[in-house]
Amino acid sequence: MFRNVEIALASLYVTTTGVLIAGIYYVHQVLGVEQWGIIAFLSLIMTLVVGGILAKIAITPLREHFYHLERFSKETLHELNLPINTITANVQMLRKSHTDEKSLKRLERIEIAAEMLKERYNELDYMIKKQSERERIEHFDLGDVIEERLVFLRSLYPSVTWDVSVESYAVNCDRIGLGKVIDNLIENGVKYSPKNP
Repeated sequence: MFRNVEIALASLYVTTTGVLIAGIYYVHQVLGVEQWGIIAFLSLIMTLVVGGILAKIAITPLREHFYHLERFSKETLHELNLPINTITANVQMLRKSHTDEKSLKRLERIEIAAEMLKERYNELDYMIKKQSERERIEHFDLGDVIEERLVFLRSLYPSVTWDVSVESYAVNCDRIGLGKVIDNLIENGVKYSPKNP
């Protein structure tokens, strides 16, 4: 696919250069125009027209590729949602029938893994929608988003001691994008903090 784009762009360059040289020759020699300003202007117009046509031809395969890639991503994303929800529902049902500590720990790990998959699913969904749509600017409380993210991150890092003080602060921005930034900051803090302060 990208090989075709490279060939099309090389053809665009060669053809546009050829048109420019041929245009200058034709206007100067055949039409007998001696004013170089007019020659340059007419050559520029011809080059822009031919270059525009060839650029459109060159970009068409790239657009088609991105269209198919986006469609595939959306379909794959849709197909991932069902197994994640099935895992979560089955874990909840198994919790009712298993009471021993070992089984409950295993179920908790499965639940955390399913939650992580759900988070990656949401991130992929967000990225796909962000490319095809405008950002969704919302008015919300930053403290609520931090608390939501902390609930998720505490389950991922149960051995970490959390000392958090969250205040209410109203913001206008992309809620999901900000949530990703918060996750990244906290995860980096957990990874790169001393283990025994």
